[in-house]
Amino acid sequence: MSANHDSKNNLSYDKMNWGRRCISFRKGLRLSRFIFLLAPLAALSLSGCLSTAASIVTAPVRVGAKAVDLATTSQSEGDRNRGRAMRKRDEKIHKLEKKYNRRLEACNRGETAACAEAKDLSSEIEQLRAKR
Repeated sequence: MSANHDSKNNLSYDKMNWGRRCISFRKGLRLSRFIFLLAPLAALSLSGCLSTAASIVTAPVRVGAKAVDLATTSQSEGDRNRGRAMRKRDEKIHKLEKKYNRRLEACNRGETAACAEAKDLSSEIEQLRAKR
């Protein structure tokens, strides 16, 4: 009878161990499900960190490029600025020529002060034309 009793104890012990193994497997399954659900959430949250890190790393390069862009002028900007300066100079010469002609007419009528002004305007016009 004791042999029979021992075999029942062994059988119940095996059932008990199987149950423990099952429980530990189920806990592992729960843990793997948890990790499986947590992994995409972690990836989404880290994507923001990665983009922020990338923008921080590239910031000095962007600042340097902006400084170089501000310090230099492109060919089209230079052409545009030269054209604007030439137009302003031509407008000023045109205004001075009109004033010179009026002063010259006054000088021809006998106004001596107008003759001196006409001479000054003539030299100013010549200086502006020399800058071209």
